[in-house]
Amino acid sequence: MSYIIYLASEKPDLTVLMGTKASNLNKLLHLGFNVPPGFCITSEIYHEHIEKSGINNIEIKNSPEEIADILNDIREKIINLPLNGNLKKEIEEHFHLLGSKSVAVRSSCTAEDLQKNSFAGQYDTFIGITTVEDCILSIKKCWASLWNERVFHYREKYKINHREISMAVIVQILIEPDFSGVLFTVDPAKGKKDRIVMEYCRGQGEALVSGRITPERIIIDKKNLKIIEETKREFSEELLKKLVEDSLKIEEFFRSPRDIEWAIKNKEIYFLQSRPVSTLSEDNSIWTNANTGEVLPDVATPVTWSVARLFIKEIFRQILTLTGIELDNTEIIKLIGGRIYFNLNVVTGIFKAVPGLKDREFSDVLGGMQGKKIEGLPEILPEDIVRFKINPWKVLFRLPALLLWFILNPPSKGFPFIDILRKDTDLLMEKDISSMTDEELFDHFHNIMEKFHNIAQLVSCAGSGMSYFNILNKICRHWLSDSDSSISNSLMSGMGNMESALSGLDLWKLSIFASEHEQVKTIIMSEHNFEETEILLKKIPQGREFLSKWNNFIKNHGHHTRGEIELYNKRWAEEPDCILDRVRFFINQKDTCNTVKEYEKRAEERDFLVKKLRKMLNNPLKRYIFNHVLLQASSGLVFRENIKSEAVKRIFICRLILLEAGRRFHGKGIMEKDDDIFFLELQEIEDLFKSRLNNRGEIIRERRYDYEKNLKITPPPVIKGNFDCFVTEDINVSNEIFNGIAVSPGVVTGHARVILNSDRDEKILPGEILVAPFTDPGWTPYFISASAIVMDMGGMLSHGSIVARELAIPAVVNVGPATKIIKTGQLIRVDGNNGTVEISI
Repeated sequence: MSYIIYLASEKPDLTVLMGTKASNLNKLLHLGFNVPPGFCITSEIYHEHIEKSGINNIEIKNSPEEIADILNDIREKIINLPLNGNLKKEIEEHFHLLGSKSVAVRSSCTAEDLQKNSFAGQYDTFIGITTVEDCILSIKKCWASLWNERVFHYREKYKINHREISMAVIVQILIEPDFSGVLFTVDPAKGKKDRIVMEYCRGQGEALVSGRITPERIIIDKKNLKIIEETKREFSEELLKKLVEDSLKIEEFFRSPRDIEWAIKNKEIYFLQSRPVSTLSEDNSIWTNANTGEVLPDVATPVTWSVARLFIKEIFRQILTLTGIELDNTEIIKLIGGRIYFNLNVVTGIFKAVPGLKDREFSDVLGGMQGKKIEGLPEILPEDIVRFKINPWKVLFRLPALLLWFILNPPSKGFPFIDILRKDTDLLMEKDISSMTDEELFDHFHNIMEKFHNIAQLVSCAGSGMSYFNILNKICRHWLSDSDSSISNSLMSGMGNMESALSGLDLWKLSIFASEHEQVKTIIMSEHNFEETEILLKKIPQGREFLSKWNNFIKNHGHHTRGEIELYNKRWAEEPDCILDRVRFFINQKDTCNTVKEYEKRAEERDFLVKKLRKMLNNPLKRYIFNHVLLQASSGLVFRENIKSEAVKRIFICRLILLEAGRRFHGKGIMEKDDDIFFLELQEIEDLFKSRLNNRGEIIRERRYDYEKNLKITPPPVIKGNFDCFVTEDINVSNEIFNGIAVSPGVVTGHARVILNSDRDEKILPGEILVAPFTDPGWTPYFISASAIVMDMGGMLSHGSIVARELAIPAVVNVGPATKIIKTGQLIRVDGNNGTVEISI
């Protein structure tokens, strides 16, 4: 028998033998398109090889914890078994006949590049292969990739029979292109069928596909083939036109939208792959990172995802049960590109079902860039909104109890609960986890996780504070002519006792103390690291006093960091050099701004405003209502920030426990690294503690790979349908005026300081305007010297909005891609009354 088929073979119906990828290339060749020459090791050879290896006799219906070891054994058998002698000889002959210095070896599975299940990027590819020996090894590695854990579980998810699949392998001349890229004959991210989206780079396209570089991008109108948008084009218009026209011919032949990989060498176009756009479907669900993009801005590790999934569901359950809505198994969140997204169809259905919320814009409450803020994004059709059946009898019985609870448990009464929680947290923090047995350590971890249910209940109670804030807005608008919400926003400044604002103020106070004592200042400004600085400070009385204040700061605020819900992220307490560096910066700025005095002044101005407004309300009943609502709204926002801070302290404790457990598992040889534990889910961690699970090395490596890959991409803020590929967001770089949500009043003109990541060393000089994608408590030190705040994301009740109002810093949020257009040093005008940001010419 012949073991090899040329890609240009004229045999009929080669899909079974060649696999889908090779079969598609065969069809392109017969349509007259350029495809690099090559040959295909047929799927029959795969079956012959695994038959000899005994893989078919391996039982794979085992418990989940054994699957990883079984799959690893299968892969080793495939790779270690020598090839059939005749096959090896035939591969050698065809390899030399190609006459190429290097080749690419690619999988061509029979269950690959399908309309519904693409398996895109899940099988191995090897490029730059120069010897027959490496070619043969790569062929066997392609076969082995059919049994990766990720692929195995993907088949399980879609109920694809493991025994019925097979794999052919393509060996193809490796083109050394001038340019390479991918072309979609539709817009897969937005579901638009009237656009062609193309991304490309110089040289090989592996860097583009993996997300390691930012590609050039061209968007073309499918009807008239005119360019709608392009970043830069480095080849001729004639080549572009031919590439587009050929791609449309390919789409017409296959009768489905195509994802086409291509290359250009010496002005010749080569097609490397054509598969259906499996992400384009009739799935009309819309996903948004509103709120989650601030709370969990980065790629979530498996342990964080498993905790967040439980926590978010519990919060929604507690809130909605009171209103008679049952979520059941409704999918409210999911991971997209490793990030957590809300199902906007579900959230919209909730807003429409809950009395008093149906007319509110989702973005007003939680922020985000959904709806009318993204041009061309399809609106949620009425039939696509998830409908919730509300049992009227349940509501009838629950409503009186809900109203009574709302009246008897206003936010102002919630602070004693936080005090109890704080004392309990302090006791948990004092426990010596290093001296615990494995069983005691797990019980300690399990106990903290159980207590998250209580925190979820308090977080849901913070919703009443949000309600009072909305009521205050209406009162100010109707009774006090507050058309732009500047009065209600001003009333939310200088309230005091807000932990997230105090973290910045306390850091400033720490720097002031150091600057007022010359010896302390000299030691701190000496550029030693914290460990060396601490040794020197202990030698002098004022230095020991500074360290006492430092330790108090770490105790109160050391649990914060950027993206502090993510368990994988290090905290301020773990990186004292970062805080020390911030103290040094504030010492240098003490003569140009005095944040504490400014804050106290703003608090006085708020008190004056409150007295003024009370006088304006002549009606005693209105005045009483105003006083009550103001107290509950201000208490509610402080309560919300403080309860979140306490929750983050618990997360920090969980992180420390996981690190301790990771060290132990690493020491026992169960893990390769201490921090591998963050790439397991909660149940898997429990199984490790209880010795129900052994080595998870393969799945941890795959999850780390996915984690690193997702770090290199940035999914758009709003996504329609499925999202298995990355297409960059449309941005109008000529924008000079941004419209957003005014969240803190005041008008400021100053130079922009664009900071994308609060972990960086950049500082905000006094008078500069912070332009950031979002903010969480890890960003608070930047607020101290900023004259105004601009954020891509955010709503009226986002963390950054609340803190900006508390510190009385003018702020506009939800302005879209400001960080991608505004440049550091540009003069901008921030209008916190009308919600506009303008780049000055």
